Amino acid sequence: MLLLGSVGLLAFPSGDLARPTRALAVLTPRAFGVLAAIAKRVVTVEGADAVAIVHGVDDALRFANAQTQGDIVALLMLFENALAGVLFDARFMPFTRLSPQKQDSVLDSWRRSSVDIRRTGYSALKQMCLAAHYINPDNCSSFGYPPPLPYPVVSDDSKFGAPPS
Repeated sequence: MLLLGSVGLLAFPSGDLARPTRALAVLTPRAFGVLAAIAKRVVTVEGADAVAIVHGVDDALRFANAQTQGDIVALLMLFENALAGVLFDARFMPFTRLSPQKQDSVLDSWRRSSVDIRRTGYSALKQMCLAAHYINPDNCSSFGYPPPLPYPVVSDDSKFGAPPS
């Protein structure tokens, strides 16, 4: 099975990956494309923009430590890897080359897996995608809320947070 999975990696490169529209802070272009494919399946509201979602995730990952950043990229490559697909899901093609229905099946197998890393990985990727979509003020109307007010600007000479005189 390992040999067949390796052949699957060579015979079936990644599918057409979404491309970033600006410089990336953390994700590699390939990881960006894999996460965009995942975002299309987990953020199902009409008008959701997978590229914008993944840019939002990449922006947020700038604030994570280097270990977490590396773990997320490795997790995305595990999703895409045909060898891991053979071992866990009996699939010989990378995630990005699967039909939408088969991608949903793979995501569901990660969601319901008895292997903790798969369940946790699925949950983390889904939550990051949903958060990146719903934190965008342009998307607030899609769920019936007004956009958030801008954060107040506090000048350096402000007494904000200082005890009363």
